[in-house]
Amino acid sequence: MFARTGYKGEFNMVGQWFPKIGVRTGPPGLEQWQCAALSAFTEFFADFGVYDVTITVPSTYTVAATGVLTQAQESPGGTRTFTYHAEDVHDFAWAADPYFNTRSQDVTVDGGPPVHVKVYFRNEQLDFALRHLQAGVGAIEKFSADFTPYPWSQMTIIDPPMDAAAGAGGMEYPTLVTTEGDSVFVRPGMKFPEYVTVHEVGHNWFQGILASNEPEEAWMDEGVNEWADAHVMADLYGARTNGIDQFGFQADIVALRNALLGDPSSLPQPIASAAYAFVDGEAYSFATYDYTMRALLTLEHEVGTAKFMAAMKTYAKTFAFKHPTGSDLFATLSHELGEDLGWFFGPTFQQAGGAHLEIRSSSCRQAHEIRGYITDGASKKTRTETEAPDTGTWVCEVVVQNTGPVHVPVDVELRFTDGSTQRLHWDDKGAGTFERFSVEHSTKLASVRIDPDGIDMIDSPLQHAHRMDGEGAASLRAGARIGSWAQTLMQLVGP
Repeated sequence: MFARTGYKGEFNMVGQWFPKIGVRTGPPGLEQWQCAALSAFTEFFADFGVYDVTITVPSTYTVAATGVLTQAQESPGGTRTFTYHAEDVHDFAWAADPYFNTRSQDVTVDGGPPVHVKVYFRNEQLDFALRHLQAGVGAIEKFSADFTPYPWSQMTIIDPPMDAAAGAGGMEYPTLVTTEGDSVFVRPGMKFPEYVTVHEVGHNWFQGILASNEPEEAWMDEGVNEWADAHVMADLYGARTNGIDQFGFQADIVALRNALLGDPSSLPQPIASAAYAFVDGEAYSFATYDYTMRALLTLEHEVGTAKFMAAMKTYAKTFAFKHPTGSDLFATLSHELGEDLGWFFGPTFQQAGGAHLEIRSSSCRQAHEIRGYITDGASKKTRTETEAPDTGTWVCEVVVQNTGPVHVPVDVELRFTDGSTQRLHWDDKGAGTFERFSVEHSTKLASVRIDPDGIDMIDSPLQHAHRMDGEGAASLRAGARIGSWAQTLMQLVGP
């Protein structure tokens, strides 16, 4: 198994190298040891401890490790011995390389002692190392402010050699992470290297401090961290430019991920499946990382960002240096938000299928009083078109449906041929699978869009829009462009 540990040339990355400390869980009298084997998808579930580690390497090597360096001394035989001390951590990793250089910066959080952030890199990666350093400093500031202050005095960021990054890059340990993304093709406006650093540093909260059972509930580590990363990246690099800001094109990380990944309704298993139970790596990754992030962002949009962030801070502070479960997170959010959120958490995390919103039908007719055979008590009469003429307005009916198990409130935007719009709201919390809207307007309906602001992120938006009458301009332009390309190609390759 490719487990992000090993060597490439003279670079050495040493992880998963000692027996982990199992976790005793359960109520008093019913405790059980949790000592699951390493899964192909996740890390170990381990308890906190105090580590004193002595590492002896050739004297030409520089060492980066979990915790704080307490002693370095020359040893016999051309070696050097480093001693590290780490408290309240559930893992220990280290790297050694004779070509490491370093850059560092201190950051103060919550008025406490400074945190020393140090990046280890090879000289040819200096430009990227400086980017990783700033991302690491910013991440510690933002995660500390949003959740709970970073509790250790050191943060080590290893930028592996470029030919080793595929194996060693993008990994998290307490107080030590490895990053990646260095490439001549990644310009400063492309924030992928920064994102990797923010994500891995974020794991020092979501699994480092909040040490959940990753083999059983991997989403509490990876997915909750992805949700938090989105906020940190927006704060550090702008709400619309934290993914790409290059050559006039701007995009945020969340939008890029959603554009590249699939429809949650295609997942065969719910988010809350054990990591080792997923049908394949693709399903595990999509459910654990992306779908969890989308679910939390959707709930945040529903209840309001300020309230949701405050509730997540309470969760972080309450369960710091404990082993919270999904039930702990759900209970804390329901309590802090003042609402039983079972209507959301149950189907979203425990059922497969996601939301499946679509426009079932839309139509308009000219408005007029009732025509035809009419009874009014004992009297009966027939009302003709002449007696009930068209009023000059239009009655438009729209039916939207949700055939998935997850139901969340959404807006429906109607756009009319006169250019005006009207918003309708479907307070869909599982009360029904469809809603029928009827409105009267001076002109006909031109188009319908479900969730025009992209609030509901647990559904694919492909079925969210419908035009009443086809607009040919776009297809004509596309056809002309394709014809031009074909003509040019034939000129280039023709006889």
